[in-house]
Amino acid sequence: MKSGAALVVTAVVLASTGTSVRAETLNVKLGTWETTAVTSTSGMHLPEDQLKQLPPEQRQRLEAMLKQREAEGPKTHTSRSCLTQKELEKFFDEAGQDQDEKSCKRTSVVATGTKQKAIIECAGQHPAKGELHAEALSRERVKGGMKMASEMGDVTMEFDSKWISAACEKER
Repeated sequence: MKSGAALVVTAVVLASTGTSVRAETLNVKLGTWETTAVTSTSGMHLPEDQLKQLPPEQRQRLEAMLKQREAEGPKTHTSRSCLTQKELEKFFDEAGQDQDEKSCKRTSVVATGTKQKAIIECAGQHPAKGELHAEALSRERVKGGMKMASEMGDVTMEFDSKWISAACEKER
């Protein structure tokens, strides 16, 4: 599973691509990136039709767990990952191939070497809408975020990625 900077940078690349046209990618250096992401949720819950299928005890535990996670507040995660040219190109070619991606449509609003912004609309069992944005403050620094809203709740993620070196380290 990919983590940290690779996910953030490739998510921006994926979100900035139209269904048939390649958009310009962020002008960033390749190599090891360190990403700090802060994620928060609000109003998280399972749809009522799914909750009805659970035994009462399991439903209570699940609802309590979701409330507890929200009460804990934003979660911060820092990771390092390797971003290669091949990886960037591969993500263009594989956009929409993952199960989660098949029902999502991305509309690029801005796609330059320094700024990316896309509107994301996902159909399917759990429809969601949102926005992803990123700005390359330099070739070695990217900041941005994502906001998604669905019937299951809202998720907000802000990130700050910095280039570490041209050499790739093992992901940690």
